[in-house]
Amino acid sequence: MIISRRKMLMLLATSAGVYSFHPVLAAGTAARDKKFFFLSQLLTGEDKLDPDTGIELAAGLRRLDPNFDKDTDRLMTSLQAEKVESFSQLSDLSFLSAKDKSTATEIVRAWYLGRVGNSPANGAATEYDAALMFRPTDSAISIPGFPVGGPEYWTLAPKI
Repeated sequence: MIISRRKMLMLLATSAGVYSFHPVLAAGTAARDKKFFFLSQLLTGEDKLDPDTGIELAAGLRRLDPNFDKDTDRLMTSLQAEKVESFSQLSDLSFLSAKDKSTATEIVRAWYLGRVGNSPANGAATEYDAALMFRPTDSAISIPGFPVGGPEYWTLAPKI
């Protein structure tokens, strides 16, 4: 199905209108993204994360797992119960449940790989060029503009 430019603009304007006329929807999305961004900074130890990248990664994680927001709520509750306020306090994660650890791993993985999902079939390279995996060498090596053959195409996925 081919969509004309005019129809595409109308769809975009309509979707923008939904959020502007329904502040509850916009506020709910903003609150979820703010929580995801806070967890991202805490779990990665990075304070200079791009908010737009965070929005894309969070949306991708929500597409893959409809319970992602509930899982992040539970993870946030567990971290608050242990009074974890900084990355340096995350050396011992024994207080986290297996599900909380899985949620935390997915968040960190998304930021470092610049993608969500475990394979090119069910994942998406949403922000590959903003992946944290490139930060250690960003002054010496240019970041590829796209993942040739898909992320991790050259190796088998590690067993987690």
